[in-house]
Amino acid sequence: MRRSFLWRGETMDKVYGGHSIINWPMTCRPKEKGGLGILDLERFARALRLCWLWFQWKHTKRAWNGLDLPVDRRDKELFAASTVVTIGDGKKARFWHSSWVDGATPKSIAPTLFKKAKRKNLSVQAALKENRWIAHISPLITPQEIKEYVALWELVGHTQLQENMEDSIRWRWTTDREYTAKSAYLIQFQGTFSKLKLMPIWKAKAEHKCRFFCLEAAT
Repeated sequence: MRRSFLWRGETMDKVYGGHSIINWPMTCRPKEKGGLGILDLERFARALRLCWLWFQWKHTKRAWNGLDLPVDRRDKELFAASTVVTIGDGKKARFWHSSWVDGATPKSIAPTLFKKAKRKNLSVQAALKENRWIAHISPLITPQEIKEYVALWELVGHTQLQENMEDSIRWRWTTDREYTAKSAYLIQFQGTFSKLKLMPIWKAKAEHKCRFFCLEAAT
């Protein structure tokens, strides 16, 4: 519906792919990435869903905390990539899923071991107690499993928990290290770029329709 309105101003049944002067994924990119800055609803919805995971850390007394959250696997992966966890008592951080090992998750450091692990949602405290995480991946059979085990052991083997300190979390993409939907949205365009330098068009002192026409002509 939004595509139809933008390119033709008509209902969807009257608008076809050939009417789209710029493809929709490109259209939804931020202006500095070569797009029109139209909101990408899928990415924006994902950015908003991350607030559930953030609140799960920051607002532990909310009534819904502890229930299943309306997030999927990709949401969790983006959240892990966007946060850095500092270990205190190890009760809140998840051993495999939280970014507590030099800003990375053990899941990403040792993906083969993660697939093999018998219990994937242990807290850091529970996993490190008597090195239970090792028992949950034993026996090690393949060279890759052994290689990943050695690498992970070197990183987590000497971790000291602080009994009187809670685990803490920081957001990577803001100066104050607090989650914002805007930063969560924009980071999803990381790695995209435009060969054309289009920002001068948007900054030109001209009517918006003129700038819009110039963008169409340039792309």
